[in-house]
Amino acid sequence: MIENFLNHARKTRNDYTARINLLSPYSLIATFLGSGLFIPAPGFWGSVMGAFAAWVISVSLGFYGVLGGFLVIVASGFWAIGEVEKRSDLSDSGVVVIDEVAAVFFMMLFVSFYDLSIFYVVIGFFLFRLFDSFKPWPISWCDENIPGALGVMLDDMIAAVMTLISLYILWMVT
Repeated sequence: MIENFLNHARKTRNDYTARINLLSPYSLIATFLGSGLFIPAPGFWGSVMGAFAAWVISVSLGFYGVLGGFLVIVASGFWAIGEVEKRSDLSDSGVVVIDEVAAVFFMMLFVSFYDLSIFYVVIGFFLFRLFDSFKPWPISWCDENIPGALGVMLDDMIAAVMTLISLYILWMVT
């Protein structure tokens, strides 16, 4: 079973690398500097890299730094995903992780605005990965019914919103 999972991850990565110039700007953005090429579970690794980048920006530049980072990542992410899909005929490839990065930055807006501890970052990270992996409704609906870059980004943004709702409830009861 694990071997099948790893073989699928390798095939996804190899399909992407065979069709896309890895050093192109759109590929570097879509894979968040190559973190989407790590196997297994590229979405996990992209989320880790995104959380680390967002945390560093939050600590050094605060809320407005994270907000600026989020806006840049979303804008460049839409462009990069569109370019990947146009140039490769790959739709929502597993190695494209800029959507996870954008969602983690969105989550970090809440954490940095309320100046919450690393505890909320860690809990938020794992909650986001659960929502993104299991895709409960409405995440699954967006993932299956909205095409293109909007669908790729939107399902992760909804997972981030569900994470924020969960974090807010946790914050209110503690």
